Amino acid sequence: VFNEIDPQVGLQPSGDEKLRVAGIKVFMDGSISGETAYNTDPYPSGKMGVSLTSVEKLKRAVKMARDNKLQLAVHAMGDKAIQTVIDVTKEMAPWLTTMPSVRIKHASLMTDQMFAEIANSKMNYALVTQPIFFLRKMNPIVIIFHQPSLN
Repeated sequence: VFNEIDPQVGLQPSGDEKLRVAGIKVFMDGSISGETAYNTDPYPSGKMGVSLTSVEKLKRAVKMARDNKLQLAVHAMGDKAIQTVIDVTKEMAPWLTTMPSVRIKHASLMTDQMFAEIANSKMNYALVTQPIFFLRKMNPIVIIFHQPSLN
């Protein structure tokens, strides 16, 4: 996790059969069910979610990942958190060739515009949506966003 990395240690995408450093993880926001996913529009309760990582800190994490040839995995569920990741990385050239340089974990509240930006960006992304996670959380999502039940 980026906040816990000592920059003096020096990360390398290497290791042995017991431990391998493959990436850096950053948490941009929380969860939809907890109303902590960072959104453009408020939840019915009036909450906007929580931004856990500033743009400047995200840029430092991107630089650390790029400099050390590591994948950047970003937990981002809310549309504002996801858009921040896209805005910071879309004009960058990918630094990995065998896998996406940036993984957006959960990517729960994506807009059509975000998909278009990703498709047209320089960066290569992996969107890890985890449908089972979404379905498991369906009841809180239906309640929070007042959508008709899928049953």
